[in-house]
Amino acid sequence: MTLTLFTLPRRFEGPFATLQHNALASWRALEPSPELILFGNDDGTADAARQYDAQHRPELARNELGTPLVDHLFRTATKHTRTPYQGFVNTDIILDPGLTALVARITAWRPRVLIISRRWDFDLTEPVDFRTPGAFTALAARARTEGKIYDHHGMDVFIFPTGQFDSMPPFSIGWPGAKYDNWLVCAARRAGLPVVDISHALTNLHQNHPIGAPNPAKAREHWVSLDLLGGHGCCYNILDATHTVSPDGAIVPVRRHWPDHRRNLFRLAQRLRYRARRRLLGFTYASKT
Repeated sequence: MTLTLFTLPRRFEGPFATLQHNALASWRALEPSPELILFGNDDGTADAARQYDAQHRPELARNELGTPLVDHLFRTATKHTRTPYQGFVNTDIILDPGLTALVARITAWRPRVLIISRRWDFDLTEPVDFRTPGAFTALAARARTEGKIYDHHGMDVFIFPTGQFDSMPPFSIGWPGAKYDNWLVCAARRAGLPVVDISHALTNLHQNHPIGAPNPAKAREHWVSLDLLGGHGCCYNILDATHTVSPDGAIVPVRRHWPDHRRNLFRLAQRLRYRARRRLLGFTYASKT
């Protein structure tokens, strides 16, 4: 066993009960089976941890609005991980059964690496038994017919060497505050790690669900997270992967074209501008709210 997956579920109620059970069942069905860590103490989390033979870590660090902080999840997961690699995955993601084999091949190629993936959005409201032969294959075909792949801003799967990102700033989790995903890609690139996009080699599935009404009180979390990130110029995403895995399984470098270079120059200008304004004017995005 080389991989530990950790996550922070929502309450297991309403549509979230079904979709989170589907996701966790798909993780447990991976071969070889990963270790699982479930964070939080919302209704149903402890029961789910027992059902899927996962560690349960109820402790959470929160900001002043009560929103859980992602950096605490990463550091706590490292303390309780016994495998060389960790994965942080949102609890609404059904993982492709080919994930563990692909992770093994990529980490044999480069032991220090960040593996990331987009997801396929589609509607799924019924429970799925992943012990049934062909269950995932049928879902993947349905998602590719009825759903769509999310754009380059969305990243839902992150796999990396254990403890690699324990220096993460205190980002809040969830919409609209999350910027930890951009930070992970940016931090990996700055550390010289290959960033491998597996979005087109596997079909990782996102089960659509209600987002909820925006909370004006939480809108400030977006700006606080943007400050922690270092401004818009540090918003790295799928387009910043150094390598991709083709549908036939080949790990290939990403070829850069003029739009990529133009985007990088624009972001460099954004970073320099933000640093200058912060140093000279005391400017922060959070101070605007």
